[in-house]
Amino acid sequence: MLWSPSMLFSDLLGNGPVKHLLERMVLEGTVPQVLLFSGSEGIGKGLFARRLASGLMGEKHHGKIVRDIHPDVHRYFPEGKLHLHPIASIQKILEESALPPFEGPVKVFIIDDVECMLASSSNALLKSLEEPLEDTYFILLTKNPRKVLPTVLSRCQKINFSSLSKEEVAQFLMKEGGASEDAEWIARFSLGSLATAKTFLSNKGLKQEVLEWMTLRDYPDFLRKVQEVEKDLEILQDENPQGYYQKIDMIFACILYYFRDNCLLHHGKTDDLFYEERKLGQTAPSLESALQLIEKAKGSIHHSVKFKTVLEELFLTL
Repeated sequence: MLWSPSMLFSDLLGNGPVKHLLERMVLEGTVPQVLLFSGSEGIGKGLFARRLASGLMGEKHHGKIVRDIHPDVHRYFPEGKLHLHPIASIQKILEESALPPFEGPVKVFIIDDVECMLASSSNALLKSLEEPLEDTYFILLTKNPRKVLPTVLSRCQKINFSSLSKEEVAQFLMKEGGASEDAEWIARFSLGSLATAKTFLSNKGLKQEVLEWMTLRDYPDFLRKVQEVEKDLEILQDENPQGYYQKIDMIFACILYYFRDNCLLHHGKTDDLFYEERKLGQTAPSLESALQLIEKAKGSIHHSVKFKTVLEELFLTL
């Protein structure tokens, strides 16, 4: 007999409707065997997936699941510089899903960033998603469902996660030891993502550094600055690929906020700037155009174009 389902998710931040839905599914024994958790990066999808695994397994398995040491809960992340799920991981999933549970009543496979799966890998996984064994559950996580293969989407019951509130993010940051003034501005601009908030907190100096890049009008100086950052990013990419992409996303977020500030200043608004006390900069593209260019630049990074090359093109375009 499971312990109260309301205990499973009670300490997790945000997404009250999702909590109630999953609690009810666990209580009624109606958890679908293939789920897609969809929502932006860093809002707790992975935590919810692990807690759902606890609900499926039962209370006595909860401790091992929380510590990520349960033999029947398998989690897969994209790997390498290309940030993709290798076909070897998919083959391992297929092999393990065909085996009986080792210790618990069921097996749970949690696949992060399922949109980072090659079409061949997605197709290889399809049969398992179409006809999962009775004791097997798949929880797929994505921040961009539009990039997930349609045939994979059609096999899933989709659950949408919302971004966290500013208050929830600020509360979390202060518990993590952040100063209240840092927690306030980070919570305002992290777009409800704890991952973004934590990256901001651990890289507070980057905000000012990006501002310096954007206000440099001398191209050689700009290039020199970017080359310095690229060296640090290359080290981070080798040591922590997930942290690398989080930092890349933060850099582009800071660039986008520069143009957001410009838009506000052009309209005489100075009370909600990302870069406090900033003066109106040079004529710049509209916020919509800047967003399109930045999204294109991020896409190039994810396709292994070098950071310096991407920033160089962005600088010259903007």
